[in-house]
Amino acid sequence: MSLDLESNQDQINVSEVNGHIWLIYEFEDFRLDQEHLMLYRNDEEIPLTPKQAETLLVLVERSHEIVSKDVLMATLWRNSVVEDSNLIQNIHFVRKVLGKTVRDRPLIETFRRRGYRFNADVKRIEKNSYAYAGSNREAKAITSGSAAGVSVRNVSSVKRMALADPAHAHSEVFVSPGKRKSFVFRRMAVAGLTGIVVIAVLLGYCGFVD
Repeated sequence: MSLDLESNQDQINVSEVNGHIWLIYEFEDFRLDQEHLMLYRNDEEIPLTPKQAETLLVLVERSHEIVSKDVLMATLWRNSVVEDSNLIQNIHFVRKVLGKTVRDRPLIETFRRRGYRFNADVKRIEKNSYAYAGSNREAKAITSGSAAGVSVRNVSSVKRMALADPAHAHSEVFVSPGKRKSFVFRRMAVAGLTGIVVIAVLLGYCGFVD
């Protein structure tokens, strides 16, 4: 006897288990999100265009280094042909937004005919999408588990199995304790009835022989 508890909602996506890692850059009172190209100051969002955020990201990733205009242009626009004024405007706007360091130096400093340098110390923090959205997935797993008769404890077991061996994420089926007890009871009842029938047959056979 087999119980079919297969459901799309109960399956754990292996890519979600592995997660996606990106970097958060912290400097002065700012935080720059590499994945989403978002800049924050004391948790307040600062509006930047994607290209302005990319410009800042290139400089932040090479903090305390002079990055030439040619490197910036090739990194930001690659195979596209654009005017230098686009880069100059982006640098000007981002510099105005960032202001100066605690040492009263511009966060983005211009070196004539050489390039630009980001002057702040940068702290790099790794973020994982699995941990980042873990609470939402946990709630979803509990809801799906309840709908399919899978206990919360067994949902956690599924996640642990998937983390240990992603191949088990889609193949293992866990049955709630209530369903296991019902299944065992039915088997015991069938075994008991079978035993009674066997005994009755043996008694009838012995009576026939006598």
